[in-house]
Amino acid sequence: MNLEKLEKNDKILKDVIHHSSFNFMKEHLNRHLEELGKIPKEMIRNNPDIPAGMREMLLGEKFEMKKKDASGMSFIRKGIVGDWRNHFSPSQNARLEKKTREKFAGTGLQDLWKDDM
Repeated sequence: MNLEKLEKNDKILKDVIHHSSFNFMKEHLNRHLEELGKIPKEMIRNNPDIPAGMREMLLGEKFEMKKKDASGMSFIRKGIVGDWRNHFSPSQNARLEKKTREKFAGTGLQDLWKDDM
């Protein structure tokens, strides 16, 4: 769906805004990751429906450490625009900004973050 169709359909636009809000993602994504963490590793390893990147994350040591204290597990953190800069080196920041510009080129989406890049 392109941006023009999204802007013309008020219900879809409201749904996208709702489901991409910080509070919605924090509540739902963290809960789903906690539930995924309870799945036995063998089921994750042998499930072709789980994308490779997700499978790698779920089977990794870092995820295992976070699972031990599931109440403190949080994939969505603060909801502060630009906070990622505090966690990346200047080189990583430059690479991320370049990749974002390339991926969003021609979509109009890059204009949404022009003040943050």
